[in-house]
Amino acid sequence: MDIRIATSKDAPAVARQYLHLTAEMSQLAPQTIQPAPIDQSGYFTDYIEDANADVFLAEADGELLGFLLVVMAETQADPEVVFHRFGFVIDLYVAPTARQQGIGRALLAKATDWTRDHDGEFIQLNVLGEDTGARKFYQRLGFVPASLTLTHQV
Repeated sequence: MDIRIATSKDAPAVARQYLHLTAEMSQLAPQTIQPAPIDQSGYFTDYIEDANADVFLAEADGELLGFLLVVMAETQADPEVVFHRFGFVIDLYVAPTARQQGIGRALLAKATDWTRDHDGEFIQLNVLGEDTGARKFYQRLGFVPASLTLTHQV
């Protein structure tokens, strides 16, 4: 398995995997997420071409096994907020047939190196409360909750 940075030519393949990601997420949290209704190639092309973002691809024998989208972010410039520069993982997806093989861990390691190279202090990401498998995966890698969003139906 190899990991490389995506080019704009890779955007359609990443967008196809994104359709699978949103479909899986919508099964876990249908009140929050719906399957992506259209091709998101342009969305990924924008990030691929952005100097403050990268898309990492995990591949084996020419097959895309997974991807990770990371961007540099900064905390809000308010007097009561401590300033931080950090890598924010927008999406991490590994194809179901490629899971439990260290691909997600390897993609996050690349994102960690990338964040460090871009003078970031830490990596942050969001995970669905309903996605217990992902939450356990991130916790095994040392991620800890930084905040919690609660909702109440009215």
